[in-house]
Amino acid sequence: MYQYSLYFFKSIYAVHFYYKVDILYRFLSQYHYGKLQDRSSLKQVGFVLEEINIEEITQHFLSHHLDYVIERSVNQECHELTIKGNGQEMKVVQNGYAIDVYADSLIDADQLFFRYIKEYHPYVFVVNFEAQECGWILPLAKKANYNL
Repeated sequence: MYQYSLYFFKSIYAVHFYYKVDILYRFLSQYHYGKLQDRSSLKQVGFVLEEINIEEITQHFLSHHLDYVIERSVNQECHELTIKGNGQEMKVVQNGYAIDVYADSLIDADQLFFRYIKEYHPYVFVVNFEAQECGWILPLAKKANYNL
């Protein structure tokens, strides 16, 4: 199974860092692996990222009236969802400022979850730390690619 970590950026920082994915990858990698220990670095995480509310995300997901089976497991340490549909299965786990998605492929993750999360928050950055791949789920709206 592949793990994809989703981060919800505040709009001002998403616009500023949209084309600087290498900087975002290094910053999120340090956060993911627990290398940001000092108080000021941890404050920066809170400044640039939105807090995750898995219950709101679940309600947004359920509002689409899908034929998927959703199993919820909530305890004090983590909130976890299992989503099953069309012969596919994936797990969604809240992990601090991240949502960790475990799926057999990127296509499964997109079909079962990513396409709905795009509507929930416009600035979602996805990272696969094992493969060292990352990127924004949606293109930056109302931003010209080239200035002539």
